[in-house]
Amino acid sequence: TMLPVGRVIGGLLVLIIYYLLTFHVVTEYLLDTPSSDDPPSLHVDPFGFFSFDMVNHKLHDLRWVPYNNYAAIPFFYIKRGIVEATNLITICSGCDIELLYEAEHIAQNYKSGPLSFAIYINKDFTKINLNKTYHLVVNTFANVSNLYDISIAILAYNTSNEFYQHLCEMRDFDTKSPLMFTIPTNVLRNLAEYQVITDWIFNIDIDFWYLSDTLNEKDNVK
Repeated sequence: TMLPVGRVIGGLLVLIIYYLLTFHVVTEYLLDTPSSDDPPSLHVDPFGFFSFDMVNHKLHDLRWVPYNNYAAIPFFYIKRGIVEATNLITICSGCDIELLYEAEHIAQNYKSGPLSFAIYINKDFTKINLNKTYHLVVNTFANVSNLYDISIAILAYNTSNEFYQHLCEMRDFDTKSPLMFTIPTNVLRNLAEYQVITDWIFNIDIDFWYLSDTLNEKDNVK
């Protein structure tokens, strides 16, 4: 007995929709699960660093980009606040990842505006586990209550860069050199400032914890 043509077509359509939905769910899961097996590469974005959704960005959206002869991921992590204002002072600072707790101290003490940190990882960017680093940063700021955004960028060196190779040749600079001689202070400062969207910036050392609430009073912002 032959089935009516309408029922056959209807059945086929249901089957196609089922497979499409299954494919969508599977691909979404795979995309949301970053693979540590994929070798990282520098992502050159001709339109700037904003190669992902700033509000809803996920770890798999983040890409290393070249930055002043180093490799960086601006806005690696953003702890969203509930207030958006541009007429405030953003506190900026940079440090080695071993001093991340100092950044957390600043975040606990300064509640009058946004914060922007650039964190240096003393490794070649291809050797960095982004999953592990991301969760370290998230956990560090987990107990910080913030009205304003806290933005974190990460920076690492790039051994394939000509600048790095030149330093190795001219200054006996290598991965075993003491961090105090290799940490790129100015690059970190600039990277932290890059993330700022307010009208005012106050760049401080990472161990400068205590900041007055009066910093953003109208009479003091001139």
